[in-house]
Amino acid sequence: MGSSSDDLHEMMKTLASNTVTLQHNIMSFQHEMRSSIHNLEKQMGQVASSVGKLEAQINGKLSAQALNPKGNVSVITLRSGKELQEQRLKQIEMEEEEEIKTKLNIKKKHPPLPN
Repeated sequence: MGSSSDDLHEMMKTLASNTVTLQHNIMSFQHEMRSSIHNLEKQMGQVASSVGKLEAQINGKLSAQALNPKGNVSVITLRSGKELQEQRLKQIEMEEEEEIKTKLNIKKKHPPLPN
């Protein structure tokens, strides 16, 4: 009966070893999947940003992520030579934002007709 007990003991060792290997493989697979999902999320963010910029160019409006290379601007000189001060700039920006919002609302309410 010793042989049967040794066989059973050996089978249990093999089963335990296979279980540990399987767990290791599963953990490795999960890590790879998390990494792949993270990369896809990052790429989708980049695609969404690019699509937003393209839509903005197509619609002729400013991108939502427009950059101001000069930092904080307090005076703008118009072509006529007239200078706009910061408070007037804020008012103009607000008016432009309202105009864009109005145009967007009109487009939403009255989408273009299909060809």
